[in-house]
Order: sequence, then structure tokens, then C-alpha cells
Amino acid sequence: MTTWALMLARARARAGTLLALVATVAVLVLGVSAVIGAIGSAVRAAVVAAVDAAPEEDRAAILTIPASSDPDAQQDAATALISRLFGPSLMVDPLPATDGGALRWQLTVDPDGLDPWGVPTIAADLERLDLAARAVDGLAPQGASVDGGLAATLTAAAEGVRAVQTVIPVPLALIAIGGILATLQLARLLGDGRAGEATLLRARGIAPRAARRAAVTELVTVTLVGAVLGWMLAAVLVTLLAGWSAAVFLAALRATWIIPLVVVLILGPIAGGAAHRAADTAAEPRGGRSRAAVTGLSATLLVLAAGFFVWQLRGLSETGTPDAWGFVVTAVAPALALAAASVLVLTLFAPLARIVARGAARGRGFAGVFPARMVARHLGAFGVVVALVALGAGGAVMAGASISTWELVSAQAAQLRAGGEARAVAGVERVSSGDVAEIAARADAAAVLSYAGAVSDIDTSLVAIPDAAVGAVVSPLPAAGIDPSAMAGQLAHDPVGAALSADADRLTATFGIRGSVESRLVESEDGDFVFTPEGEVLTEEFFALPELDLLEADAWVVDALGTPMRVALALSLDADPNVAGEGVLTADGALPDGAAPWTLVGLRVGYRNSAGSQTPTLTPLAFTTGAGAEVPWPSEEPILLGDGVDVTLMTFAPVPDAVPAVVSTTLADAFGLDVGDVYDLKLARSSRVIPFSVSGFVDAVPGATGDAALMLPLGAVTQSLFASSGSALRGDQVWAAGPDAVSALGAVFGADAVDDGRPNSELTSSLAAAWWTATIIGALLAAVAIVASTTALARRRASDVFVLRALGVTPAAQRRSRFRELAGVAAGSAVAGAVLGGVVAGLTLPALTLAAVPGTPVVLAATVAWGWLPPIAVAIVLVSAVALATIVAGRLVAHQSRAGRVREAS
Repeated sequence: MTTWALMLARARARAGTLLALVATVAVLVLGVSAVIGAIGSAVRAAVVAAVDAAPEEDRAAILTIPASSDPDAQQDAATALISRLFGPSLMVDPLPATDGGALRWQLTVDPDGLDPWGVPTIAADLERLDLAARAVDGLAPQGASVDGGLAATLTAAAEGVRAVQTVIPVPLALIAIGGILATLQLARLLGDGRAGEATLLRARGIAPRAARRAAVTELVTVTLVGAVLGWMLAAVLVTLLAGWSAAVFLAALRATWIIPLVVVLILGPIAGGAAHRAADTAAEPRGGRSRAAVTGLSATLLVLAAGFFVWQLRGLSETGTPDAWGFVVTAVAPALALAAASVLVLTLFAPLARIVARGAARGRGFAGVFPARMVARHLGAFGVVVALVALGAGGAVMAGASISTWELVSAQAAQLRAGGEARAVAGVERVSSGDVAEIAARADAAAVLSYAGAVSDIDTSLVAIPDAAVGAVVSPLPAAGIDPSAMAGQLAHDPVGAALSADADRLTATFGIRGSVESRLVESEDGDFVFTPEGEVLTEEFFALPELDLLEADAWVVDALGTPMRVALALSLDADPNVAGEGVLTADGALPDGAAPWTLVGLRVGYRNSAGSQTPTLTPLAFTTGAGAEVPWPSEEPILLGDGVDVTLMTFAPVPDAVPAVVSTTLADAFGLDVGDVYDLKLARSSRVIPFSVSGFVDAVPGATGDAALMLPLGAVTQSLFASSGSALRGDQVWAAGPDAVSALGAVFGADAVDDGRPNSELTSSLAAAWWTATIIGALLAAVAIVASTTALARRRASDVFVLRALGVTPAAQRRSRFRELAGVAAGSAVAGAVLGGVVAGLTLPALTLAAVPGTPVVLAATVAWGWLPPIAVAIVLVSAVALATIVAGRLVAHQSRAGRVREAS
């Protein structure tokens, strides 16, 4: 008999197990290829959606280059440069030249040709496109410029792409490990069933090398069939999801061709070797203790390796800043830990099965004793079920926890980012009291100032909000320690100024002004100089009023909603006709639109630049609000300008030494802060400082851009800045809460400026889809293993059927016994795998969450939420597989019983 004839004969004898191997490899390749293809499409769609949602000016980049003497050569060089940097990802459209003759090209995203995994690189290259153009000889000798916000839009989208790149290897690795483990276990099961064949072939003189070559050839052929089948099915699935077309189908095949090739070249020979060794071991059992020692050592090494990677991964959860090694750890640790858990269950299965069998032997009755003894007797066949069921159950628990945790943390991070139910980002100093009042007519609203600063050498995010509005617009988030009611009390402060009447509509301040003392030459009636007896030119002193355009005045006010505003005051000067150099200076201005009553924080009067040598004196006379009411002056003492004092600042309430602050635990831990401690916050890009006093702590500050952050009351910040520098900062955001919050914000600032506090779920959903795929693949692999091992074991136990039938055990009783064996093994493995999967999830999810949900504070990443849909789905599949395997085994038992004789399973 030729080698090929022998292989065909052996294949026909074990057709069921070989078909199970084909199905396993097909499922493995299908899962990996489908996840890679589908995730790529999902990421591309998410990036394109982010670009489409951006303002029109942020959807394109325009490269402008002054024309040289050879514009055609410039066109060719620019086209070559753009093609080299961006390939098919960006579309290039030449634009008409400018009036000055400069050449222009518009770059936009190609929704069909975009490389989703290259978005971070594309964004970085767009940022440096002008430099790249200058580096090309002859392209931009006079320089180049890039306009448009496409680079910024893609940079923001790149965060999500990096998150997917970091996390997607985890479910892929789980699919790969499950498929490899299933293939090797089924290959060993195939070898165990060929113990008799191996003995016979050895007796007939077949060379060990030839036997091994036949086994490897057979398994390579099996993996080739399964890999090609899975590859084609994955391409079909991806094409159906994307909309059927031949081009998409071929693209899917091209994108994943390496996967079946790797499976065939690597997994096929390994599986063949495993089948050959299993057949030899079963045919000639020897060295059982040494093999057990090797197996135990391998399991120990795998558990230790998994422990090391999990330890490294948990270190990432404390810093939240993974580097290249961190990405490797993030990809490897969870899958390796689940594999170690599965191997641990498999390693403990044999001694536990023997212990249960000894305990059952003391009992009576066929139903209680026989199943346990059969499980202990056929550890190899049941080991396939144990390993894959444990891995599938553990993976399902991990998947459920990952999906639920990421959905919860995404929602919490989005809520924390928005601060309230919704917010509009209007830009630096663009929020007016009229805007806030208009929004407040439909929802609770407050102006908010978000600013960068530093406490000592630690970059700190400042969020300033009216303390009275905290309870209304800040959303509670217990996971971050955010209790708006408590925070409002911690930020409460004394009045920051003088309360104006409800009908006040303007500010009018009058000062008596006397000019500075100056001297001038005395002239005679004829216009000649007058001399003193000593011969010196006679001079006289007089009071000279300053020129009006050298002076300026303004006031800072806060409306009833806590919105700070600057009021520019127009100056007028009425000179006293009877007293030279004296008069009345009036500063007058209308209050802006807003919510009355207003509070006057401070008044500033003085020179625009420098007083120079002038030293006028101002005496407060009256301060009215346009409604007949007067505002008491902080002091009516005369004010001398000059001599280094260019302006005078008047605050209308006592200025405290420090502003109350709610501090994040990250910032507090950095300095060991306690309640009552006073520190200075230095504002970025300025020399202004806000002293703050710690009044409370939160794990994360709402609306902050970093973990080190503090929240201050906006009114007190306005007062402190005005008292120290004569100016303050208007809010750059509006937070709102209520059913109409989003629409009210959109009506004032436009829909593009509104953050509705909802998570960007496109990429998170794609990760959830990957986990669901891994769960389904794991369940299918376990189901195939259950049916295949049960069928193979039923054929090997044909003699048991005959003996039991002779002892009076009916086929129905034997079928129930097989069910108890399989159900007990599957249930125990599933419970053990699920428990260990929960342990792995608890240990690894914090770091995975930081990677999967960009911008998540470390405190939120510590949350682990348990999702039960994937475990329930796996349980349904496993129960169905056990039922199907029991039916198949029952039919084989009935057939073997009717045959009335013992036959070889082969």
C-alpha cells in the first residue's frame, strides 16, 4: 500500500475527528480574518464620520506654494510628494492659483481609500507638510504653508485609532490561543484513537520518520482545507457587512491572505507532530511520571509567565502612560492569563477526576459510580473538553466584563469631560452674560472658565464655575467622588462686590479731578518774558488737567447667574470755569445684557500706558447705577496718580487672602495637601497668580483636561484676579442641564460647539464587536471539541457497550451515563474557567480600560462592571453542544448494542 493510499484509508477511518479539525481551523481563520477586516472597516467608518462631523474648515488641508519659474515641475513634484506621504488615503484637488500666482492643492479624506491604521501617521505628516515641501528640491524655494484644520481633526481621531490598535490584539490573541489549543487537543485525540494502528504499522516495519511524515502531511492537508475555507468565509462576511461587491471581496482577501498561510505553515506541522506523538504514546505507554512532570512544569512556567505580564500590566494602570513595551504587555497579558487559567484547570483535572472516582467507588449504583470512573479512565479525551470549555467560559466572562466596563467608563468619562449634562465650548473669553441668560431661560446654565496653569512645577487644569450653580449644572459621579451639593458648600465664599439694584442698567462714576502741578513762563502783555530782580526768567505754578485720551476706565461685574463681564466706561471731563486745573471726571457705561441683579466687583481708572511726570488727583464724588441708586465708595480718600501709580483699583468687597478650592486627589497627593493648606496657582502664558485654599477633595475634577486639577468659584476668581492685576477672565464655556440643555446651547453657539456628554461609541462598539466575535469563536471551538471528543470516545468504548449490555444495562441507561459524564465535565470546567476568567478580568481590565477609552482618568479605570450576556450566550452554546453530543453518543451506543459484538472503533 502506498503512503497516499494509507493516508486515505486512515482518514476514512477517522473522518469525524478530521472534519472536526477542519471545522476548528476554519473557525480559527474565520475569527481572526473577520475581526481584522471588520475592525478595519469600523475604524475607517469612525474616522470618516469624525471628519464629516467637524466644521467645514477642519475637513480639508490646503497646501500653498509660491509659483516658481517652472510651475509645471512644481505641480509634478507636489503630486509626487503628496502621493508618497498619503497614498490613496487622501484625495488631492488642484485649486486655482491665488492673485499673487501661488499654487494651491486641497487635500481631503478619501472615505474608500483611507488606511484606518495609518491615521496617526497621516495626521503627523499633515502637520509637517510645509516642512516636507520645503525639503523637496525645486518645489518650494520661497517656502510653503498649510491652511485648514484637517490635521487637527485627524489627530483627534488618531487617539481612538491608537486605542483600537492597543486593545484589538487581546480578543485576537484569545481567538488564536483557543484555535491553537483546540487544534492541538483534537490532534492528540486523533493520535490517541490510532494507538492500534500505530502498533500495527510499527510491527509491519514502518520507519518512525515515515510515520511522522504521514501524520504531518495529513494534518497540513487538513489545516490547508480548513484555512482556505475560513479565509473565504471571512471575506464573504466582511463583504456582506460592507455592502456586497467584488472589489470589497477581493480587497478582504488581499488584506488577510497572510493568516491562512501562517496557520498552514506553522500550525499544520505542529498539529501533525502532536498527533504522531499521541499515537506513539498510546501505543507504547512509558515514562508516565516523566511526562506528567514535564506537563506540570510547562503549566507552572505558563502560569509564571502570565503572572509576570499581568504584574507589568497592572503597573500600567497606575501610570496610564503605556510605551512600546506597554503595548506588548497590553496585548499579551490578558490572553496569556486566560490561557494559563485554562491550562491550570486542565492540569488539575486529572488528579481531581481520580479523587472523585475514588470517592464515587465507595457508593452504590451504576448511575453514581460508573460515570466518575469513566471520566478518570479517559482523561485524554475529556481533557479536550476541559481545556476548551474552561477557555471559552473564561473568555466569555472577560468579554462581558470588558464590554460592560468600557461602556460604563466611556459614559462616565464623557460625563466627566462635559462636567454637566451638556456644555458648549465658545473659545477664550467669548462667553457673554447675555448668552448665558438666553440659555438659562430654557435650562440651568452657568459660565465656566477652563484654563491651564501650574502649581509649583506640576501642570494643573483650572475649572472655575459659579459656586451657586455647581449643584444645578454639575452632574454627580460617585465613581469620581463628585457630589455637586457637597462641592457647592466647599466652594461657597463671601460676596465679591457691591450688590446693585435689580433695575440698575448702567454705571456712572464721578470724580473730582485736580491736575498735576506744572510750571510755565510768565509773559508780559507784549509777549516778552518777565525777569526776576536776580535776572532769572519768571515762572508760575498752575494745575494742568491731563488729556482725556490718555485716560481709561472700566469695571468688572458679575450678573445674577455668576457670569463675569467687563464694562468699558467712556470718560468725559468737565473743567471748572472758575478754578483752573480742576473739574469733574465722569466714567459712564451701560451694563451688558444679562441676569439682574448685578454685583460690582471692581473699578479701574487711570492712564492707558504711563502717567509719566503727571500727578493728577482724583476724589470720589458719586457712583450711581442709572436707576437713582448710589453705590457706596470703598473709600472717599483722594487718589494720587503718578509717581509709579498709573491706575487705581477699587474693589467693592473685602478681598480674601485665598480662594476656596476643591482639589483633585492627584494634585493633593503630589503635595500632601490637607484642608486649609494654601498654595498659588500660576496661570499659563501670564504672570498672574491665584492663591487658593484647599476646602475639599475629589478623585477627578469635572471638565478638567488633566488628572491634576482644581475647581474654584468663578466669582472669587474674578475678584482675586482684578485685585491683583486690574483685569479678570471671562468664561470660555457654558455648562447646562435640563431637558432642553443641548438645544438651548446649540441655538446660541451652534451644534458643532456642543458636547452633549455622550461617549464617542463608534470605536468602543467595534471593540465590543471584536470581543463578541472572540466569545462566539471560543464557544464554537468548545462545542466542536465536545461533539468530536464524545464521538471519538464513543467509538473507542464499543467494548464497554457490549459488556454493560451483557450485565443488563440498557442502552438508555448507558446514554444517561454518557450525559452525566459529559455534563459533569463541561459544567465543572465552565465554572472553573468562569471563576478564573473573573479573576483575570479584575486584574487586567483597569489597564485595558485606560488603553481602550482615551482620556479616561485613572480613578475611573479602576471600575470593573460585569456583563452577563456573553457568558449566557456561551452557556447556551455549551448546553446545546452537550445535548447534541449526548444524542450522537446515544445513537452510537444503540447501534453498538444492536450489533451484538465488539468491533474496533476504527
